[in-house]
Amino acid sequence: MDWGIQEGMVPTEASTAEFTRILEAWRNGNFDTRIERGETPLEVQMRLSLFMKGLIDSPYQKILVCTHGRSMRILLCTMLGRALTDMDEFPHHNTCLYKLIWKSGQFEIQASCNTDHLNDIII
Repeated sequence: MDWGIQEGMVPTEASTAEFTRILEAWRNGNFDTRIERGETPLEVQMRLSLFMKGLIDSPYQKILVCTHGRSMRILLCTMLGRALTDMDEFPHHNTCLYKLIWKSGQFEIQASCNTDHLNDIII
């Protein structure tokens, strides 16, 4: 997702307030709201819908998709046929795993926000 003028910037009090305002607008169903020069959830969803069709049509049985949190939430809503107002119902942590299967013409979640693969990591 393109975060516009906030892409790659260090958060400030003003940018954090703007980000909070944007998230609240999305929670209220205003999916045309965007950070200046950024994408809206509807624009991201349109792009991800094409990607999802490619997943469904793919000859591969197992596909790994790596993405950032907000895009992941929009993709999950799209794959599961849920409204974008449900975006925040999908928790995420860095390197978490959502495992979905394509079954009977629809996606189904088998694992949500799983981080078991991190249990034995020594830093």
